[in-house]
Amino acid sequence: MAAPLVQSAPIPPHESKASSPLKENSDWFVDTQSFLMDGSTVEFHPLISYLFRKAERAADADPNLFLRNSDSKSYGMAFKQALEHGKHGTELELPRHLEPDIDSKFREAFRFV
Repeated sequence: MAAPLVQSAPIPPHESKASSPLKENSDWFVDTQSFLMDGSTVEFHPLISYLFRKAERAADADPNLFLRNSDSKSYGMAFKQALEHGKHGTELELPRHLEPDIDSKFREAFRFV
């Protein structure tokens, strides 16, 4: 025998303080299409996968420390920053000693510290 249905209170709408690419009282579908077609939302995808591979390779090159390897950690943090960049405009940082290892097409995206 099935359990009786219990009616619950409606779930209140989510209120977020985060900025949204959608404008209030607008056609959300058109705004979403515009947002997705904007080149700046797409341009970081190659960088994100590039940083993921760099973190993997740095970890694989050091079987003793693996993911605790400092270069792998640095690439991992830059990977996370690249993900955040698309949402929040986070600046991407890498240690200066890794600058020569970064492909020239990606260097302008970083601040080397």
